[in-house]
Amino acid sequence: MQKQLLLILLTGLSFASNAQNINDHKFTFQYVQLPMIHIDDRFKNYEIRIDHSYLKANEDSTAAFNARKIAQQQIFDQQLVRYQRVRDSLDRAYLRDLATWEKNTNNGVLNASGVAPVKPNPPMYPEPPYLRPLDTPFMHSVMDDNQTKNMFNVEGYTKGLGGFIVSVTIHPLQFMPVRVEKKGEGPATKYEYQLPYVMPLSIKVESPTQGVLLEQHLYQQVSYYGLPEQKSQYDHELYMMDNKRLVYQQVEVHARNQALSQLNSYLNDQIGYPVRTRNAELYSVKKYRDYEYSDVTNAYTEATQALSAVKTDRNRAAAIPKIDKALQSIEKILNESDINDSKARINDKVVAVLLCNKAELLIWKAAFDDADATVNLIINSGEGKAKRHIQDEQGFYSDQRTRWKANY
Repeated sequence: MQKQLLLILLTGLSFASNAQNINDHKFTFQYVQLPMIHIDDRFKNYEIRIDHSYLKANEDSTAAFNARKIAQQQIFDQQLVRYQRVRDSLDRAYLRDLATWEKNTNNGVLNASGVAPVKPNPPMYPEPPYLRPLDTPFMHSVMDDNQTKNMFNVEGYTKGLGGFIVSVTIHPLQFMPVRVEKKGEGPATKYEYQLPYVMPLSIKVESPTQGVLLEQHLYQQVSYYGLPEQKSQYDHELYMMDNKRLVYQQVEVHARNQALSQLNSYLNDQIGYPVRTRNAELYSVKKYRDYEYSDVTNAYTEATQALSAVKTDRNRAAAIPKIDKALQSIEKILNESDINDSKARINDKVVAVLLCNKAELLIWKAAFDDADATVNLIINSGEGKAKRHIQDEQGFYSDQRTRWKANY
């Protein structure tokens, strides 16, 4: 049994030793992200137009409030007339009783018990109607047009006339009932509150030569704004009585800023040319046995130099010669490979990680079919490290293909 355990341990150590010959490198570089939607190259300027749709909601809320106020007043007036009729009737009956009592008293009339009649008590009036003040509707604050436009920056273009038009519609903020969640027990009990809301925006991008390129109604999902936690639900009611309007104003500022910031990012993703940072993982090989891996190190260095040049221009023309040089160096090493001999200098593990480097370079060369073929080789290689790496990258590679094909 001990011999078997020792054999397993030695086998594991041998495997670990073989696995240690791969160097992982986190390499960061920048690139110009291509848009999903290509705008006619003739246009370098763009104009932002803001549609304050929430102002119509203010008008509608005011009109509805006034209508409710008129209806409430009409109902109150009717109730007041009925109340006055009842009161008048009670007053008349009381006065009649008083008249009878006074005349009997003056005439010395005694009741059946031989006692002078008692003066009647005043009538008990019903509760008068009450005109309860209506809560004034929440009025959306008016946004400054220029300040709102300045929240947008479509990278790769300049604000100005004569280009394409970006129309942004700011819809009214929609509030929903406050959500409460009870936490803890006994003295540790507390109540956590969140105010749900929806802050929708609409976007439309139009090109003078291409027409409407993008039209979306966005951010219709529910978001949540945290309110102060309380030890009693009644404390929350008191808090909202004193602060409801202020809370709504705070939520409006927060929701608008967040939604407009997200919309600016969405615009840049769809039509802009933002500079992005790519955190790639590249591989080289440590010294293993008596083998020398200076050629692998040189190929890795060439790959980093090539990728560093990607940010120079949108079509990566400046980087292509360097990418080709790095690919040639990798191919030269791969020609020596022997994937059937785990002890070979360029064994299956080394081949798999070199193919990962190759796939990254091919993507930036826009050789997507070759990159796909390389990805399939890695997936079918059986090398877990390389497979996990390339599976994580497939979404990014697919996105790069889509963007390239939309522009070139």
